[in-house]
Amino acid sequence: MNYYALAQSLPGIVAANVSMFIGYRLKGMLGAIVGMFGIIFVPFWTIVLLASIISSLANNSYINAILWGVGIAVIALITLTIREMWQNSKKGVYFYSIFLASLLVLFVFKFSPVQTILTMSFLGVLIKVLQRRFSK
Repeated sequence: MNYYALAQSLPGIVAANVSMFIGYRLKGMLGAIVGMFGIIFVPFWTIVLLASIISSLANNSYINAILWGVGIAVIALITLTIREMWQNSKKGVYFYSIFLASLLVLFVFKFSPVQTILTMSFLGVLIKVLQRRFSK
């Protein structure tokens, strides 16, 4: 348990850190190296194998057609989610101001979606705090 707690405090994969600590405890430096090698060997070669399969499939016209269809399905699902969220939202001045500000920063200022979400989240919290402060 101590090794697990220590491994969580270090950067990296917890399983790899624990395997190094246990290997070191049992067999010293060689045990730590073997423990690390044992924990990363299978995932590493699995990723290499999958990457080679995916790169060979990237030029396959059937796979490209399947991925195109999946892309269209994702767009449809996002559209349905937006429609449902729009219908279930409480609409008012606050709602429309955040909505219009989001469109403004997305299309005029060319913010990324992540920047827009963070900016509008901050703006929404700021507006609510100001509303509570001035409504007292």
